[in-house]
Amino acid sequence: MRFSGLCALALILAAGTATIGQGTTRNARAAYRPHFEQRYPAGPPITPAQVRALIASRGARATVQLLDRPGNRRDRWDTVLRGIATGNQAWLDLAPLIAEGTDAGTAEEYAIVLSDALVNNAAGTLRLASAGGGDVTEVCIESGIETPLRQRRVYDAAAIEAVEALSAPDLQAAKAACLTSLRADAAAPGRSN
Repeated sequence: MRFSGLCALALILAAGTATIGQGTTRNARAAYRPHFEQRYPAGPPITPAQVRALIASRGARATVQLLDRPGNRRDRWDTVLRGIATGNQAWLDLAPLIAEGTDAGTAEEYAIVLSDALVNNAAGTLRLASAGGGDVTEVCIESGIETPLRQRRVYDAAAIEAVEALSAPDLQAAKAACLTSLRADAAAPGRSN
C-alpha cells in the first residue's frame, strides 16, 4: 500500500512539472530518444574525418556508394546517417559534401536525418539548411517514411522544444519559419508521408 502511494505521488508530481510554455514539455527531446535509437541503429564505426578523406580521394558519389552497401556487414552508411542525425557539428559540417553524392534512396535518407538533426542541434541544422538561401522549412517537418502518427507527434514536440530554445540573433527569421512549419505539422490530423 505504501509503495503504490509513493508511485502515485511520483506520477502526479511528474505530470504536474512536465507541461511548460505553449503545450511543449520540458522533456520532449528525451521522449523522442527511443524513436531516434530505433530509427538509427549503430553501424560499423567510421568518423567524419575518414568520410572526408574518402570524399577527397574518391569523390562524393563513389564514397556514398562505397558506404551504402546494404547486406554487407561493412556497410557504414547507417553510421553516417546516425552521425548526421545526432546533430554532431562535425557531421553537419560534412553533410553538404555527403549530399552531393546521394541519389534516390540515399537522398531520401539524407533528408530524413536532417529533420532528426533539428531535434539534437537546431542551430547547426538551421544554419546548414539556410546556407546558400535554402528553405529551412524543408528540415522543419518529420520527414520519415510512413512514420506512425504517434511518433510524428513526439517528433513535433521535440523539434518545437529545440527550436524554441534558439536565441541566436542570426537565426530568428529561420526560427520563426521553422516553428510555423512544425506547428502546422503538429496540428495536421493525419498527414501521410
